[in-house]
Amino acid sequence: MPHRVDTARAQHLVADVVDAGPLRAHALESGAVAVLTTTDATRDGAPVIGGVSVVPWGAGAIFRTAGERIRIAWDPRSQLIAARAGHECRLCLGGFDVAKGERARACACGVALHAGCFELVVTCQECGRDTRGDAT
Repeated sequence: MPHRVDTARAQHLVADVVDAGPLRAHALESGAVAVLTTTDATRDGAPVIGGVSVVPWGAGAIFRTAGERIRIAWDPRSQLIAARAGHECRLCLGGFDVAKGERARACACGVALHAGCFELVVTCQECGRDTRGDAT
């Protein structure tokens, strides 16, 4: 859940669904956030076609709708994501059982690790980020 919804009144981590006035943010298994908003909304200055937009994992966006400025911010921390075919754990070099729906913990830089392997690391082998506060 590394995305955060920032409004003039509050901040909410996007773990599932966040209602922020005229905007609703849904966390997706890929780590992206689906945003549902009014048809007159803009995202980074461009119109939101059909009131639906997706903010990818690792990115942020600013939405303006109903006179409000709502920011979807990237909060760099690890998160559980759906493992994909071809993912390989950077610690043990083992694969993920995609058929059984095994989840991977992805660092903010995108490196995938098994959940058990993630608990063993102190810093990410790829980017050097301290990962100790991320396992939530």
